[in-house]
Amino acid sequence: QEPYGDWAYVPERGAGPTATPIVEEDRIYIVGANGNTHCLDVKTGKVLWEKNIGKEYQVAEMSCRPSPLIEGSLLVVFTGAKPGASLLALDKQTGKEVWKALDDAVSNSSPIIINAGGKRQLIVWSNSSLASLNPANGHTYWREPMATSGNDSAATPVFQGNRLLVSGLMLDLGADAPRFL
Repeated sequence: QEPYGDWAYVPERGAGPTATPIVEEDRIYIVGANGNTHCLDVKTGKVLWEKNIGKEYQVAEMSCRPSPLIEGSLLVVFTGAKPGASLLALDKQTGKEVWKALDDAVSNSSPIIINAGGKRQLIVWSNSSLASLNPANGHTYWREPMATSGNDSAATPVFQGNRLLVSGLMLDLGADAPRFL
């Protein structure tokens, strides 16, 4: 259960969970607006595990809007948790933290996985940067400062060929290494 303050129930506020749940096989993964993450059995609704990220880290109230992402054995969540846990990779079977990365404020943009420069890359658009990370361990390949408000960084990036489109910005990515040109 995700506790919300009374103000969250005022229709004009538009509050509440916004992250799209993700389903894989017999499990559904859900991230609440305050970072409480659940894995449920899709048939029974039984909670298989839960991780309240706000108990371990600082998470801004009602700020967790990006959708989770599955990468192999990992569930990647973008909550803006501090310190140094804007992105968390959880073991999707147990909910245990595998790695954490970045200290950026969360945006409304959901991360994506791409293949570019001979590597799998986790692309994350936060309120302060566009970053490429190694999805296996969270290490940063490249990071470009991009200051924006949370309302402006809402689009999910799109990747085609060697080009990465982030809202109105088009980046050319290197074909031989994880970098942008």
